[in-house]
Amino acid sequence: MEDQERGNHKPKLGVWEREVNGVKRPTIMLPHHLVENILEKLPVESLIKFKCVSKEWKLTMMSQYFKERQMMFSQRSHDPNILFVQTNRNYWNAPTKICVNTLTLRSSVFVKSRSYYPLCDKSFALVTKSCDGLICMYGFMRWIYVINPSIKWYRSLPLARFQNLVEHLDTRRAPDERIAFPLLGLGRDNKNGVYKLVWLYNSKELELDNTTTCEVFSFNTNTWRNVTGSPYEVVYCDNPTYVDGSLHWVSTVINSKIHIVCFDLSSETFEVSMKIPFTTDGQVTISNMKDRLCISEGKDMKQEIWSLNSGKKWEKTYSIDLNRTSIWFRHDPNLPTQTITTFQKNKILLHSWKIIGHTLIIHDPEQNSYALAFKFKHRGISIAYFPSLLTV
Repeated sequence: MEDQERGNHKPKLGVWEREVNGVKRPTIMLPHHLVENILEKLPVESLIKFKCVSKEWKLTMMSQYFKERQMMFSQRSHDPNILFVQTNRNYWNAPTKICVNTLTLRSSVFVKSRSYYPLCDKSFALVTKSCDGLICMYGFMRWIYVINPSIKWYRSLPLARFQNLVEHLDTRRAPDERIAFPLLGLGRDNKNGVYKLVWLYNSKELELDNTTTCEVFSFNTNTWRNVTGSPYEVVYCDNPTYVDGSLHWVSTVINSKIHIVCFDLSSETFEVSMKIPFTTDGQVTISNMKDRLCISEGKDMKQEIWSLNSGKKWEKTYSIDLNRTSIWFRHDPNLPTQTITTFQKNKILLHSWKIIGHTLIIHDPEQNSYALAFKFKHRGISIAYFPSLLTV
């Protein structure tokens, strides 16, 4: 009798009978851990829709554990998407919104979508490089936001001291005396899993003591703190580059040498131990390609890209003909390109040397070819990111 009563309920093996057009058909219910394994492999846009399937699915996809597993699978298995953020909104039809274009690398076709963020009423916006699908948009004064463009989520963050200093100084300086602007870095403390922002800037330009000043924002406490800065001044032409728990900058030239300045997000300390693999009198850029720190220089109409391997040795990985890329970018052929990402195994997506531009080029090393990938009407910043469900 007890077994018969159990037969009226869900069987242990997850086999149900449902009636379709008057006919009873068996339906097999997968164990939830198998459902999770399937879901984490789906695109973020599909996961957003599938939250409506059941309360259990929604709770699963809202858990930090699932979000991190989905993000790691995406990074291992797919090419990144490209964000193109239009920086000067004086030209836009929607002057109080930031326009973000998403390019999806599918086969040889770039699929484009567009979204707007009503973040502020300022006329200029900058964006950090991405970490785990998150980015930060900010102005040098008065505003800063963290954004997940995949799920259209964002929130405002407290201002850094730097932003208040800049606003105060710029009101009493002539336009030709105003300072160059350092760029904000975003990364993840691999030890504690805490996401952090780092603003490293040269002190003398803001009439401060020490060589550099460093502010760190921790998302778990929602506060900015000052930490000991870098012993070397840094150049401002590149976004800080995140690789494996650390942010990296290029130092200014000292005694005809430059250094890579590395900030460990766990210990919150700087190291300046990396020797670059070439002597330089040209323009140097750094980037993250295939989870490796890369450095390159534009010189004699050629750009050689070196990557740091797991043994902390530099390997020459790419060589770019700057004479050919300068046709699209319209700048000095001795200036290096910005390497945005690799995709389809070995192709490289290139951007102008200037952090702000409107043209993207594909370089295929195997074919030694260069082709126009996309050209936007307005100028902006291009960054690679992996879609995720993460929020902070």
